[in-house]
Amino acid sequence: MTSHPLPVLAGVYYSIISATAQGHPTNNIFTFQVTPAPVSGAPDVAAAVDVANAIHTRWATFAGAVLAPSYLANQVKTYPLNSPTAPAVVVPMSVSGGLSGPEAPVMVGALVKHNVVRRGKGSQSRSTFSPVTEAAINTPPTQITGTYAASLTAAFIAFINGVEADVVAALGGSCAYVQLSKGTPLHAPATYVISASAAELLLTTQRRRAQR
Repeated sequence: MTSHPLPVLAGVYYSIISATAQGHPTNNIFTFQVTPAPVSGAPDVAAAVDVANAIHTRWATFAGAVLAPSYLANQVKTYPLNSPTAPAVVVPMSVSGGLSGPEAPVMVGALVKHNVVRRGKGSQSRSTFSPVTEAAINTPPTQITGTYAASLTAAFIAFINGVEADVVAALGGSCAYVQLSKGTPLHAPATYVISASAAELLLTTQRRRAQR
């Protein structure tokens, strides 16, 4: 199970892509929402299988386009949030990064910023991707290059659109990439629509990951 309790939300699928790079874990999380929501139990778990399979299918193209060669994804785990007693659906994979050239340290990551429609106002969240190659980083090494930023944005959008299309083909209805809020004592758990995503030029440093 994940390190924090997951909420119970109909039609929501919380996926973790587990990977390693340079001897360190480097995971990514994606949440998708399906409408109409499958009922709890077997239909919900079957939909989680469709989401996990779609991520598995589309991730190789993404990793091949924007991640360095030490990257290796080994599985995607998807939780059907409307079936809290069901185990996560696990789909094994073996997906490597496809960029060539010397790698930057795994603690250095590229960011994709998401515009989130939240409580009627705009807000932001971010996803981090590593490892990247040295060729993707400008001098001084605080930003990615414009060329790599364009490639990362295009690859990310293609990945999200591909997963959504595959899920719709399997289930019908609609599928959306969303931000998950696990809730607080004052606010119930909820999802929020991600209206746009794009790479940021500024690099991030992931010290906690590098220390594992």
